[in-house]
Amino acid sequence: MVDTQHPLTQTFPALTQKFIVDFANGIDVARDHIRVQRAREGLFARMYDGFTGQAGRRQSEVNARLTDGVEGALRWLTELSQSVTLTNQTLVRVQGRVTELQRNVGHLAQVTVELRERLQMLESRLSEATLRLQQEVARISLEQRAERQMNQVFDKWAAGRLDALPLLPRLSVCLEELYWGDFGALVEPCQDVVLARSLVQQVADRAIRQLREDLRRQSDAEVPERLPTLSWLQRGSTPTADLSEADGLEATGYLGDWALPERQPFTYVVTQRPQDWPLTMPRRLDASRAAQALVVERFPELSA
Repeated sequence: MVDTQHPLTQTFPALTQKFIVDFANGIDVARDHIRVQRAREGLFARMYDGFTGQAGRRQSEVNARLTDGVEGALRWLTELSQSVTLTNQTLVRVQGRVTELQRNVGHLAQVTVELRERLQMLESRLSEATLRLQQEVARISLEQRAERQMNQVFDKWAAGRLDALPLLPRLSVCLEELYWGDFGALVEPCQDVVLARSLVQQVADRAIRQLREDLRRQSDAEVPERLPTLSWLQRGSTPTADLSEADGLEATGYLGDWALPERQPFTYVVTQRPQDWPLTMPRRLDASRAAQALVVERFPELSA
């Protein structure tokens, strides 16, 4: 049912995880509709069509289910959560949303038996999935998995698979992939602050090195490292066979839509590409300043 082989989801695996969380957050029991379908356009709508099988034989059945409102949405969310391997970050957020929906149902008088059963079944399956993941984490060191993911992310970047993007968006999508994967599951709870800060600093160091390498590789002549910020956002895009610059930038914008101009100015400018920049956004940057700022904005708890 889910197209996980599309170049976008292959290049930006965090898209699928964030999509599932956004869809779950958009289900509104009290009003019996799915807000997120009406609120999202562009990339989200395209992913929704792809995940529901827009071109497949099951589309009419999916559409019929979703027109039934919340019951259909929960049925589809259940199927989607079974079809996709959910990361720990995604499981926690979806399970939290389902728990909240159950509380909301308890306050409503007009609720069908099927809806209550659907919620209970989904919550039970998510709990089982969470337990299985916890058991796996106990068997395999999460630290090793986080380090492996970090290596994979930076290897992908070094291999040129993100060359369709300008320089700083390459780093931004790498940070999102780390945040939504095993790396984020390790460092976000901050159970071992020393280890987490060490790994986050390692990400910043590798990002600085890769940005400098990309800058040298894309420049025909020797250029100073400290450049106008616009150069870091527009410089040397090279579309690949599987990924266009337009698709890459749209995915970057969707992944970074959490950033606020006053709190995460670097991420906001890099991912949302606004015409008016926050006053706190520098007009000239070097690789070190840019990388440290983007990393700290994504993992702020570890910046001290």
